Amino acid sequence: MNKTYLFITALFVLIFMSCQSAKKNNTERQNEVELVAEKQLAFPLDEQTYYLSISIYQFEENGKEYLHFENTRKSLYDIVIFDIENKQIAKRIPLHKTGPNGLPAVYGSRPSPDSKYILIAQNDISRLSSINDKGEVIRNYDFQTPEGKFAPLHFGSYYNTPAFVKDSCLFMEMSAHKPNMKKKDWSETHMFASLDLRTGEIKWIPIFYPPIFKEEYDN
Repeated sequence: MNKTYLFITALFVLIFMSCQSAKKNNTERQNEVELVAEKQLAFPLDEQTYYLSISIYQFEENGKEYLHFENTRKSLYDIVIFDIENKQIAKRIPLHKTGPNGLPAVYGSRPSPDSKYILIAQNDISRLSSINDKGEVIRNYDFQTPEGKFAPLHFGSYYNTPAFVKDSCLFMEMSAHKPNMKKKDWSETHMFASLDLRTGEIKWIPIFYPPIFKEEYDN
């Protein structure tokens, strides 16, 4: 009888502990945040589209979502617009290296906020350009710093310091790579600049690189 009583008691304790543990786990799960993928975007890449893009941007036009995909690696030189809903190429925008619409050193691009034109960064010649959907240049901006010096340019993508437009001003990250930089130079180097797309005026943004570098990293 005693053995039976002890067995029932032990079983009851185990059930009680199990219920308490389950209750605790449920309470903890209520306080957890979990990211769950709802859908996956997949696009076919043909022989004319290279998978490694410097600039990828999502934008909307006439109520539809599109993906801007810069296609300027290897021997390719254009911009591909993907239709997100139909998962197919909607259009190709040709880029020219020479001539009146020449863009000889494309290194980053993005659609304008109203999707009416595309902004192109040209790294080697410090120039920004806006083009239409036929690849024709609308306007060129020779980008010089407020001190009159040319600066290396690029537009990052979603994952890498993307350029953005607000109130007709383009804001972009400025490269910190300068010859013979010293420790004191970092805190005097601007991180961002702005370009007024209406007037072409360029301004420094008063944000500087933080002085976090040690002496051994002066150069």
